[in-house]
Amino acid sequence: MRLSTQTNFYVKNFGYLNGINRLSKLGYDCLDLTLWHLGKSQDDPLLSDNFEEIAQKIKETAQKNGVSFNQCHAPYDFADRSFFTNPKAKEDMLFRLKRSIDIAGIIGAETIVVHPLHGSRYLDKTREQILEFNVSFYGELVPAAKKAGVKIAVENMWRYNPENHQILPDTCADPHEFALYIDTLNNTFGNYFVACLDIGHCILTGFSPEYCITVLGRRLKATHFHDNDAVTDSHTLPFTQKIKFEPIMKTLKNINYQGDLTFEADKFLSGFPLEFCDNAAEFMQKTGRFLINL
Repeated sequence: MRLSTQTNFYVKNFGYLNGINRLSKLGYDCLDLTLWHLGKSQDDPLLSDNFEEIAQKIKETAQKNGVSFNQCHAPYDFADRSFFTNPKAKEDMLFRLKRSIDIAGIIGAETIVVHPLHGSRYLDKTREQILEFNVSFYGELVPAAKKAGVKIAVENMWRYNPENHQILPDTCADPHEFALYIDTLNNTFGNYFVACLDIGHCILTGFSPEYCITVLGRRLKATHFHDNDAVTDSHTLPFTQKIKFEPIMKTLKNINYQGDLTFEADKFLSGFPLEFCDNAAEFMQKTGRFLINL
C-alpha cells in the first residue's frame, strides 16, 4: 500500500511547483493533486490555454524527487451554483471538471475524485431520482475520462442541517447505496468508476468505516484518511481525535484492498507556522507509515 497526501496546503502557500517540490521531498510515495480551487478561480494557470505545459511541469517536479501522482480531487464548489437551472453555469461547471480530468491524465494519476450531486439539493426527490441525476451527470464526464485514461472515483457525502447544526447522511453515505452507484455507473458506461471512501465522512454520517469497507469490497480503490470528533468535518491527522484506526486498517487487509492510503488531513498542517510546516508534514508521513504497518 502506497502512502499519499493531498497537495492543497503546500500549493496554496507556496505555488504549484515550489509547493510540490517541497512536499515531494518529505517521504511520501505519491501525491493527490488538489484541484478544488478550479471551481471558483478565474485566473489559475491550469485554466489557461497552456495548461498542458504547466501540468507537465507539475508532473516532472514530483518525478525529480521520485514521487508520482496517484489521484486528483476535482472541483466541487463553483462560483455560480445555479448549474441545475442555468445552462451556461452548467457548461462552465462541466468545463472545469473536464479540465481537471485532462490534468489528471497528463500528470499520470490513476483516479480523480468527483463528488456526486448532493441529495440535499433535491430534498423533494426520491433516492432513485437522485441516482438518475447522477448517472446523467457522470455520463457527461466519461468521454474525458476515457481520453485521459483515468477512473472517476465517487465519494461518500454528508449534508449540513442548519436547523440543529448537525451533519446528516447524504448521497452515497449508506454503503449499500454507494455500491449501487458504482455498479450502476459501470454497467451503464463501462468500467470507469470506483469508490473513494472518506473515512471521516463515514463517522459523521453514522456508518462505521469497517462496515463501509466490507460492503464496498472490490469497488473500493481510493481513500481519504483523516480524523474528526464525530461532530465536525475536521480533516486533521489520525490519532488526534476520536476515530479508531486499527480496526479500519485490519478491515482493509481483510478485503485485500489494492489502493493507496491517501491523507486529506491538511487542516493539521494549517495550525503550524509556515516555517515549521515541513516538520509537521513529515510527522504526518510517519503517522501514515504507522497506519500502513497496522
